[in-house]
Amino acid sequence: MFSGSKLTFHLRGSSNQTFYFIVLTFEKQDCVKLIILFPPGSRVKTDCSEFRSTSCLSCPHGTFMDKLTGLKECFPCTNCDEDLGLKVKTSCTTTSDTVCEPLEGFYCIDPIGNNCAAARKHRICHPGQYINQTGWYFW
Repeated sequence: MFSGSKLTFHLRGSSNQTFYFIVLTFEKQDCVKLIILFPPGSRVKTDCSEFRSTSCLSCPHGTFMDKLTGLKECFPCTNCDEDLGLKVKTSCTTTSDTVCEPLEGFYCIDPIGNNCAAARKHRICHPGQYINQTGWYFW
């Protein structure tokens, strides 16, 4: 008989070549909480019921999931907006978001991790002027 307040087990299994993780949490004496987590690149298609088990689907094009999930929707891929001085460095996949970098002649003004959310155009030196401080590139 379990007498503690919380005990968690992590189990890993597979069904039809789909790997999943199950988290069983025993809270109090008679309460069991079951969470099924699917691998990166997938999402929950249908929740379990009395007659069927939880199932998953791959993330649709233009979306991603980069961690174990129990969510029904994948995250939308980031758009590298040229109007913000950005271009694609690494394209979005079902398991990772798009990585943006500054366009040629631009420098990043809003770095977020290894991504750039906005960039600014370098100034142009005219005859008789010089570069006082260069813009930076953070990778």
